[in-house]
Amino acid sequence: MNPDRYQRITENVYIDRWGTPPTRPPKPGRPGKPRFGIVDALLCLIILAVVAAILFPIFASSREGCIRRPTCQSNLKQVALGVMQYMQDYNGQYPLAAINDADYTTSAPYEQAYGWADAIQPYLKSTQIYICPSGKEQGLTHPATWRKYDGPNPGEVGFTDYWFNRNLFGVDERKVDNAAETFLSGDGNTGHDATDARYSLSALPARWRDDPNSPAHRHGVGLNFCYADGHVKWLSAATANDPAYNRNSFTLDSATAK
Repeated sequence: MNPDRYQRITENVYIDRWGTPPTRPPKPGRPGKPRFGIVDALLCLIILAVVAAILFPIFASSREGCIRRPTCQSNLKQVALGVMQYMQDYNGQYPLAAINDADYTTSAPYEQAYGWADAIQPYLKSTQIYICPSGKEQGLTHPATWRKYDGPNPGEVGFTDYWFNRNLFGVDERKVDNAAETFLSGDGNTGHDATDARYSLSALPARWRDDPNSPAHRHGVGLNFCYADGHVKWLSAATANDPAYNRNSFTLDSATAK
């Protein structure tokens, strides 16, 4: 027992010099009145509505990223594998933009390649791979006439939602020094492009950056790219439109051997 606090009066009686701690006074208020009223309930509802308005776009974007982005990336991966198989059969050269021979046919199986997309079609076996699921939901134009060979006419607009790097057409793979940083294909098709089997780009259009309806914003705030080594990656619209990416990854000026 602490002798500084307790003073002995008799054998079994002590006085607490410090005293008992004061109790907290009760909060002011009328007895029987509820502390949570209508005003408090309305305030809570307003706060919940504001929080929901803030979080809903985030959850919607996350849902799109979890469901559609992987499907699109899988499509681009299949495109890359198709290109690699094509190159094995054609001395390591990337497919051409188009073959303009007078005797070519656009009916599958193709006797002459019409463009890069149907050049690799014998390896992909399905034209559905060329269609981005997010592009479908945006109402982009895709050929409505399906033929018995599992595909529309490759000369029709909307044949593909993916562009091909124009600077790779006919290039020998041995000249590509930095395939891991060289774009092969990626999200495209604004609904106004000539997106047949020849659809290609030499750089991302600058107008895509700030247009929320452009392919650069198809998957959240970015788009999917496939690289010449076969790997697929998502990039934000700001990064994808950066001039350094256009120079190094599109034009091959610093991405290929001089």
